[in-house]
Order: sequence, then structure tokens, then C-alpha cells
Amino acid sequence: MPLVSRKLKVLEKIVNEYIVTGQPVGSKAICHSLNVSSSTIRNDMAELTKLKFLEQPYSSSGRIPSQKGYKFYVEKILSEEKTKSSYIGAFEDFLFSLNFKDLEFFLQEAFSAIAENTGCAVASLVTSSNSAVIQSVDVVPISSRVLMVVLVTSMGVVKHKLVTCNQSLSFYEIENSKELLIKTFEGKRIEDAKNMHVYFLKRSLLFKKNGLLNLLFDIVTSLSMEISEGSVEITGESNLFSCPDLNSDLVNKVLDSLRSQKQVVKLLRGTKSRDVQVLVGNEVKINGCSELSVILLEYSISKENKGVVALIGPTRMNYKNLISNTRGLIRTLDKFLRERFEF
Repeated sequence: MPLVSRKLKVLEKIVNEYIVTGQPVGSKAICHSLNVSSSTIRNDMAELTKLKFLEQPYSSSGRIPSQKGYKFYVEKILSEEKTKSSYIGAFEDFLFSLNFKDLEFFLQEAFSAIAENTGCAVASLVTSSNSAVIQSVDVVPISSRVLMVVLVTSMGVVKHKLVTCNQSLSFYEIENSKELLIKTFEGKRIEDAKNMHVYFLKRSLLFKKNGLLNLLFDIVTSLSMEISEGSVEITGESNLFSCPDLNSDLVNKVLDSLRSQKQVVKLLRGTKSRDVQVLVGNEVKINGCSELSVILLEYSISKENKGVVALIGPTRMNYKNLISNTRGLIRTLDKFLRERFEF
């Protein structure tokens, strides 16, 4: 049932007031700004409650927005003329100050800045990286038994993993294995590197007998799959603990769900729009997140590689400012990356 103009304004006023105060909103708080009587507002509030846009948490006359009310409010914001974020200039300067050689570090710092700016937790995922090429592979001795395998792609993504061996390794063993890794993987597409281990396992007797080489190949193919499938990075988790609407038990449950990756990857991979999407409450298909809202936006890293960022916060969030800031900040990041990769 469509809302008439006045009821729409009443709903908008109640949502705005509740976002600021966190308290149920009564008719007297908004009647003067709408230039109608308190009784008229009460009748509208009763009708909006009946239509499930509002809820009445106590026996008092005050109302709060329902998830349906928030969603209606958000859709109206998204349909309005887009406003420019006031933080774009400062964010652009911040991006220029970062070391761009390590894309993973660059994005982590960028999203940490966005989390600080918005007061939300930020989840990010880089997708469709199969066309990237392995630029370098290195094996760095940490001790006689501990090695670090480092993989760098043409997109500037850096992945590394520590491995502990059963026995001490000689310089000769490490260098020989490293040399074969370089010959095998450098210059190969990520998509091809994922299957390289199987290829050598079937054809190389040396490979079968060399436990270190076998282990290192496992790690490089594992890192290649990690890049291909994408992993979710979470930053700004402490912002959720600062939200008065969210208790620590709920936040811990939410963070456990976010760190488990599977549901979050599915949510982020399902984002296809180049403009902001907003999920409210039960629309967020992640365990424990029914009291949260998520603002989603896709951005480009290259022609083939996309990223998705999600701002996560309570349903009582300042949607108008956050949508404007998210759109502005992520588009600034998108523009910066496009210029660096020249596409």
C-alpha cells in the first residue's frame, strides 16, 4: 500500500529522530515541524504501525522504525539526488600517501580509513583474480627449519605463509627448491598455477621423492587458490563494540560469523551493482546479523578484477550520511585504482 505524502514525511521524521536519540518518538516531537496537530500525527503513527512500518516497544505512545520502515526510508534516500561526501579530498590525499606496490596492504589501509571515517566494521573481498599472473615466488629462511613462502601477483597482491619442516634444511636444499618453484610458477596465470602441482606430481619422480619440494608446491598452489577464490578481510571490528544498540555477546557472535568467511563470501560475491545496495536486518543472510544493516558497493581493480566492500553497522545507523560517504569514498578508490592500472 503506497504511503500518502504526509505519512511518508511522518515516517521519515520518526526515523531521523530515532537515529539521533535512540528513544521511541512521540507525536509531540515532530508535529511542529510538520505543521499539523499532535492528534493527526498520532493517527498517522497508528496507521504506520498497522502497516508494520513502525513498532511500539512499550505501552507509551512512542514509536520506533521497524525493519520494513528502515528499508522504505533507505529506498527513498537511494532514489534521491546523490550528495557529495565532504571527506573525498582528504581520502584522496591519504590514498596518494600510501605505498601502492603492495595492493593487499594498500587496500587494508584504505578500508581501515573508511572504517574510521564511518564508524562501521568493513568487510572487503577481491574477486575474479584468475587472469592475474604470478610475478614472483620467493622462499625466505626464517630459521634452519622454518621457511616463509611469498607469492606476488601482477595485480600487486602479496600472499605469504610460514612452513615448519621436520628437520633442518641446508642452504643447497632451499635454493634448489626455490629455483624449481620460480621456473614452474613465475609468469603463470593464477588459474594455471592452481593445477600445476597435479601436473608435476604425475610426471616427476624427483617431485615424489623430495618432501620439501612437495611441501612448497602445496603451499604455492594453496596460495594461488586463495587468491583465485578470494578471502574476506575484516577491519574496524572494534566499531561494533562501540555501538550502544549492540551488546558484546551479539558482536562476538557477528564477528565469529564474519571470520568464518563462507556466508560473507556468498553475500559479497552476490553484489553486482555499481551503485550502493543496502540490506536491512533479516535481509543480511549471515548468522547473528539480523539486527544489523549492510551497505554494499562494488569497485574495479582492473578490467578483469573486481572488489566488493561492505559497511556493517546497527540498523539504527545514519543511512543518509553513510550512503553518501560510502558512495563517495569507494568511487574515489575506484578512480584511483583505474588510473594506476590505466584502463
